[in-house]
Amino acid sequence: MKKQGLYKTLYKSTIILFSIFIVVIILFNSLLSYNNFLNTQESIKENIINTKKTILKNEIDFFLSDFEVSKDKQKEMIKEMIKQRVNVAFDIAQNLYNTQKDNSNIQNIIIESLRKLKFNDIGDQYIFMTKLDGEILLLNTLENLEGKNLLGLKNPVNKKI
Repeated sequence: MKKQGLYKTLYKSTIILFSIFIVVIILFNSLLSYNNFLNTQESIKENIINTKKTILKNEIDFFLSDFEVSKDKQKEMIKEMIKQRVNVAFDIAQNLYNTQKDNSNIQNIIIESLRKLKFNDIGDQYIFMTKLDGEILLLNTLENLEGKNLLGLKNPVNKKI
């Protein structure tokens, strides 16, 4: 009888140990699966963030390239407008000269006629005139500099302007 009680105890102990072993294996496997899940989740988050960063970078690059093209077009338009305005001023000066070239005061007549010529559609713009030697003949915004030679003018850091 003692042997049977011993076998029963041994049998029950083996079953309990085996059950505990199975539970431990299941818990360990669950822990590994959960850890794998967390790693996969983090990897997916990183991939989503990197994809969104790439999309955002591409959109910004597209916007910047479009902006550069627009900026270049606008520069060309402004250059053309300035060219047309210089041509208008030249035509006025040439017409005045051709009609009044015998007048000894022709230079002053041309300067005063161009002084009134202003363009306000893209900021305050005006015509200015200088001689090749650097003397200012017409400068609407700083009339006190007219008649002065600014060829050697330097900025505060002693660099020629």
